[in-house]
Amino acid sequence: MEALSSDQVFTEEENEMIIDFYQHRFPRGTQEYLTAK
Repeated sequence: MEALSSDQVFTEEENEMIIDFYQHRFPRGTQEYLTAK
Protein backbone atom coordinates (compact mmCIF):
# COMPACT_ATOMS: atom_id res chain seq x y z
CA MET A 1 0.00 0.00 0.00
CA GLU A 2 3.01 2.29 0.10
CA ALA A 3 2.29 3.21 -3.52
CA LEU A 4 -0.95 4.81 -2.37
CA SER A 5 0.77 6.86 0.33
CA SER A 6 3.61 8.20 -1.82
CA ASP A 7 3.66 11.70 -3.30
CA GLN A 8 2.95 10.28 -6.74
CA VAL A 9 -0.50 11.10 -8.10
CA PHE A 10 -2.48 8.37 -9.85
CA THR A 11 -5.56 8.59 -12.02
CA GLU A 12 -8.77 7.03 -10.75
CA GLU A 13 -8.27 4.10 -13.15
CA GLU A 14 -4.72 3.57 -11.88
CA ASN A 15 -5.92 3.69 -8.27
CA GLU A 16 -8.51 1.01 -9.00
CA MET A 17 -5.84 -1.15 -10.65
CA ILE A 18 -3.52 -0.74 -7.64
CA ILE A 19 -6.31 -1.76 -5.26
CA ASP A 20 -7.21 -4.74 -7.44
CA PHE A 21 -3.54 -5.77 -7.48
CA TYR A 22 -3.20 -5.61 -3.71
CA GLN A 23 -6.45 -7.54 -3.30
CA HIS A 24 -5.03 -10.27 -5.58
CA ARG A 25 -7.73 -9.90 -8.24
CA PHE A 26 -5.25 -10.42 -11.10
CA PRO A 27 -3.87 -13.91 -11.77
CA ARG A 28 -0.07 -13.80 -11.45
CA GLY A 29 1.65 -13.51 -14.81
CA THR A 30 -1.26 -11.96 -16.73
CA GLN A 31 -0.86 -8.64 -18.54
CA GLU A 32 -3.15 -6.95 -16.00
CA TYR A 33 -1.00 -8.27 -13.15
CA LEU A 34 2.22 -7.07 -14.77
CA THR A 35 0.74 -3.65 -15.60
CA ALA A 36 -0.59 -3.15 -12.08
CA LYS A 37 2.65 -4.32 -10.51
